[in-house]
Amino acid sequence: MTMLLLMTGSSWASHYAGAEFRIEWITGENYRITEKVYRDCQGIALGTTASANLVNLTTGGTQVLTLNRTSVTDITPLCPGQVSPCPSSVGVRGIEEHIYSFIITLAPNSNYRIEATNNARNAAITTVNNAGAQSLYIYATFRTGIQNSSPTFLNRPIAQFCANQPATMSPNGFDPDGDNIIYSLQTCFQGNGVSVNYNPGFNGLSPVTSSSGINLNPNTGVLTFTPTTVGQIAVICLRADEYRNGVVIGSVVRDMQINVLGCSNTPPVVAPVANVVVNVGQTYCTPISATDINNNLITLTATSGIIPPATFVVNSSVAGAANGTFCFTPTLAMIGNTYSVTINAVDNACPSVGTGSMTFNITVPVRRISWIPAGNNFAEASKSLSVVIGSSPSSS
Repeated sequence: MTMLLLMTGSSWASHYAGAEFRIEWITGENYRITEKVYRDCQGIALGTTASANLVNLTTGGTQVLTLNRTSVTDITPLCPGQVSPCPSSVGVRGIEEHIYSFIITLAPNSNYRIEATNNARNAAITTVNNAGAQSLYIYATFRTGIQNSSPTFLNRPIAQFCANQPATMSPNGFDPDGDNIIYSLQTCFQGNGVSVNYNPGFNGLSPVTSSSGINLNPNTGVLTFTPTTVGQIAVICLRADEYRNGVVIGSVVRDMQINVLGCSNTPPVVAPVANVVVNVGQTYCTPISATDINNNLITLTATSGIIPPATFVVNSSVAGAANGTFCFTPTLAMIGNTYSVTINAVDNACPSVGTGSMTFNITVPVRRISWIPAGNNFAEASKSLSVVIGSSPSSS
């Protein structure tokens, strides 16, 4: 279950509810550095710029960057009659997404770390001791000289769940360069190498009270658990390591926050879809279906780095059920890549909507040209040639 955070009450005094970096290669040694931060709208206002340190790990030099804000988006989920407090600070609690970016030319063939210390965390966090007095520290590492961008996450790092209901939280990450992403849970930080002060019983690998434990799929980043403590607000840090040819070439850490509510709404369930291998030029279509035991209406959506050209069409949506069709035809540019697709099913319950999600992977394989002997007749041999995409035939 993945959705945006909606709270009532007045205990959330500080403002940082989550953050992450993204590194985007533009051309040559030019890169765009983007920081996304998530603000409680009843907390302290954020400025039009953000500061980050860029450390050249190869030379040891450090630059202080000033990132300019490019957008502010109110992402508060509202029930009928509710008013977002962004920016009026009136009504239910809300969340804003602030995006900051900076374009820079970097030294070639160097290892970098981009880092930011944001003061202060949400004071309502219950799994961390005196959270409002601790900062939120995020970082990402990357290399220059290899034309590489960091993974992109299509689902926001803010979520709420009903107590004693199975929960699923997916980053829906993909790598634009086709590199392999491996996910892991890690300690959340308040400074470089300085862990947050967790309350007893909590740590990076056990960040929330759950009757089913915390289970992470390292290939998709999907977290599954069953939260049990109403009112618990927990911080979770998810690390995504980017591999190329078996070598780590970068890492991104997402600082995320979840809220456990005392609600009885059971989220919709999306029927699983198996991981598939789809060749270039082959059209793959699969039915998507979701059901809701409470007979709520379901909004069915798909998120992925391949939409478009992939398409998702909702065929029907009635009380308690929704169906759609996902289709994808890989192109030559997608050879060798694996793409994640997350299907989200959101019901219309209030005050807390429920969201069920399901993620599957599509791999576009590398295919090699092979020559098939067909006697001495060239025409016969040419008819027998196995035409395979992605490389040239070797001489014989």
